[in-house]
Amino acid sequence: MIARLLTEVFAPAVLAAAMPVVIGAHAGSVGWGLLAALFCAVIPYAMILRGVRRGRLSDRHIGERSQRTGPLLSGLGSVLAGLALLVAGGAPRELIALVVASFAGGAVATGINHF
Repeated sequence: MIARLLTEVFAPAVLAAAMPVVIGAHAGSVGWGLLAALFCAVIPYAMILRGVRRGRLSDRHIGERSQRTGPLLSGLGSVLAGLALLVAGGAPRELIALVVASFAGGAVATGINHF
C-alpha cells in the first residue's frame, strides 16, 4: 500500500505538474507556473489518457515500450509550444530554464526508448 502511494505521488506526471508551479511561485509568478504545468504535464497526460480510452495505449504508464514513441513525441511538441509562449511572454528565467530541462529530459527519454 505504501509503495503504491509513493508510486502515485512521485509519478512523472505529478512532478511535471508540481515543479513549474513551485518554481513559478518562487519566481513570483504562479500564473506562469500554471501555464508551464499545462503544457509540460496536463496536456501530455491528457493525450495519454485519451490513448488509453481509445485502446491505442495499454495503460496510463504505457507499459508497452513500442507504444511510447507517439506520446513522447507529442509531449515534446506540447513542451515546445509552452516554451515558446513562456519566452514570448517574458516568463521568469527560472521557469524557462525548468521547461528547457524538461524538454531535454524528454528528448533523451525519447531517444533511449528504442533500446
